[in-house]
Amino acid sequence: MNVSEIIGLKITEIRYNYIYQNGYDMQEFFAYLKLSNGSIIEIPQIFDSEIDKDEELSKIFSKAKKPNSKCKTEIENQKIIDIHFWLEEEESHMEFKAYLELENGNFVTEMNYGPIGLTTVDLEILTKADFEKFKTELDEGLKIKSYLIELKNVC
Repeated sequence: MNVSEIIGLKITEIRYNYIYQNGYDMQEFFAYLKLSNGSIIEIPQIFDSEIDKDEELSKIFSKAKKPNSKCKTEIENQKIIDIHFWLEEEESHMEFKAYLELENGNFVTEMNYGPIGLTTVDLEILTKADFEKFKTELDEGLKIKSYLIELKNVC
């Protein structure tokens, strides 16, 4: 399944894994999304990538933690209506995960790694206004582009 095929699907359940200190002395966070078609995915990074049905991801999902009720309310049972990808010099940026635009107006991404005590590794949920403001404050050369509006016909 191409990453664009998750657009229109609902997130039926979210879970996560958090490691306070990994083998590189960094914090680590990964969210796992169960979609209405039964697929379990991570938040994508690259706009032209494939999502394979992964049994290992299903095992990880079954053992992962459930988020708090506020997080579940803002994400679960919401349709993904677009995906916004990070680009640097018009190429996919490998450091950041995409933003999933949900039908309730929220934008969801995650920060995966960071030094202990210096950064927050977690889900990030932004309103549309906060997301649009954030996009105006990016470093030169970095952009966030909508798959449906700006990237769909590129590949």
